[in-house]
Amino acid sequence: MYKLSGIVWILKLYRYLFTISFILRQLTCRIGSVTPEMRSQVQTLPLAQLESLSEALLDFKEDGDLLRWLREN
Repeated sequence: MYKLSGIVWILKLYRYLFTISFILRQLTCRIGSVTPEMRSQVQTLPLAQLESLSEALLDFKEDGDLLRWLREN
């Protein structure tokens, strides 16, 4: 039982870290460089907010769009 829960935990952690990495790459493509401060804020978001950000970033044109999203969410 404990072994299975450990595997589930590792898979959830992997998904979380992969999602952060993917979003940061997408942000770099959409708005150019991502500052360390913005990167840090993204890295502390819970998974549900990361998923929301992954959809919202499709409309981003500049870093101000990300900053506004982070402020409002």
